[in-house]
Amino acid sequence: MPAMPSRLAGALAVSAALHAAVAAGLHGTGATGEALAPETFVLQAQLAAPARPAPRPAPGSLLPARYYRLSELDERPQIMTHVTPAYPDAAARRFLSGRVVVRLDLDEAGSVERVRAVKAEPAGYFESAAERAFAVARFTPGVKDGKAVKVRMMLEVNFDSAPPPDLGKLRR
Repeated sequence: MPAMPSRLAGALAVSAALHAAVAAGLHGTGATGEALAPETFVLQAQLAAPARPAPRPAPGSLLPARYYRLSELDERPQIMTHVTPAYPDAAARRFLSGRVVVRLDLDEAGSVERVRAVKAEPAGYFESAAERAFAVARFTPGVKDGKAVKVRMMLEVNFDSAPPPDLGKLRR
């Protein structure tokens, strides 16, 4: 069993005991009812059994919040809007190309609920541009058993052939 859950359970038990001791000290009596000096606290702590972790979903089962993977769908979502991420100035100044993998969570209507860059090469240049561009994209709904469903999908966005930088921006 991992050490973290038992540490957490121990910390919670100690915290509860400290709160009880402080409350008893404020009332001027100990656990047995005897009067205590105002600066005296009685502390009794006992470690509780560690809480069991929640079971993980089985491979191939639904994702949390009922998002389906592309492999589970009868019809995959298709992009309906043209998406062209802006090429970041910092990357253009360095003549960088790169790629970003974004995770999209789509609702039943094909609207993007969440977008998050999960991998980027090189890191730190293209993630925000890809996230902004796909946050407003529209898709056809994903379909499972004849119903529109929520979908979690990954897309790779390539930033190739950096445009030449605006020389006016470089002089500023």
